[in-house]
Amino acid sequence: MNLLTHYTLFANGRLCRAQNTKGDWSSFYIIESIRLKNNNTNQDEAFISETEKKLMKSIADVGYSKKADRIRYESIRRRLTNFYKQTFTKKSDWKHIVDTTGNVLKIWLTNIYYDRNQKRMFGQVVHFRESDTEFKTELARYETLITERYGQTDGRFHDFSKAGGHKAFTHHLEMEKQEMRTNTYIKKLRENATLIENTKHNNQICEAHNNLVDVLDKQQQLIQQLQAEINKLTKAA
Repeated sequence: MNLLTHYTLFANGRLCRAQNTKGDWSSFYIIESIRLKNNNTNQDEAFISETEKKLMKSIADVGYSKKADRIRYESIRRRLTNFYKQTFTKKSDWKHIVDTTGNVLKIWLTNIYYDRNQKRMFGQVVHFRESDTEFKTELARYETLITERYGQTDGRFHDFSKAGGHKAFTHHLEMEKQEMRTNTYIKKLRENATLIENTKHNNQICEAHNNLVDVLDKQQQLIQQLQAEINKLTKAA
């Protein structure tokens, strides 16, 4: 499964009024809530911020706690930490949903925001899904940017006002799986590459680097385990 297409993102707007230093009042719309719908099951959940509930607490509450399985918990934490590093963000920049329907761990992140001057929605949606391979269980990553149709323009126009029908922002997600192996060559960008292409290229470089770090870390752990076994055998002899 390299493409997810059965999810829809919704963002509801709220009208705010603020007074400036001169005493003048202005009205503008902000995002009040963000929801995600699974079109296959009609399941509908709200994204929550880090201040409402920490992501790792949400993950622990669905059975992936440090106490229940420390190795698994740390693997998830490390994967998310690498993601924040490569995207130059921090946890508080993202809202999240944690879901375990179908006995599969699914972590959703979004940092979408509304530019009231341009009346455009910008941002990214990222999805981590637990995936079983022959040798291990890992988190596969899917992502997409909010763009106009065909993905040629960053952001999408939306009008929350009466003129726009007071409608919620609706975006049907098409999320590509991000697959980077340590022996994969990364192509050079052309000189007139778009912002989206630059972002994807930078993410590929970061992903390749982080994969190398993960491989070295696992090799170091294996060496330590083997050394411990050798020490036990030596003492037994």
